[in-house]
Amino acid sequence: MHDPLRAPHSGAAGLLPVGAALILLTCCYTRRRMFGATSATRFHRGPVLLAAVVVAPLVPALAVLALTTLLLLLVNGVEHWLISTGRSVPLALRSRSFGAT
Repeated sequence: MHDPLRAPHSGAAGLLPVGAALILLTCCYTRRRMFGATSATRFHRGPVLLAAVVVAPLVPALAVLALTTLLLLLVNGVEHWLISTGRSVPLALRSRSFGAT
């Protein structure tokens, strides 16, 4: 981020949101393979981060950083709040045998 107030080069602009989306979606894939389901909060924020790639070359680099950080904090904050208050985390991509004995 040589100049954070300027729009970055189009190729480099999307690296941060794509990397964050890959982390979220890889976590979803791993949890689905291990436990039969994944967190809906993580699963739905992955495509939102991928969509941020479209606007990344048009806005300052600092805005891309702020958006990516905000979305990741939102995902983790919501999941922490759900777990700490005894609520269940909404699940997505359940396998047919999920919960069956």
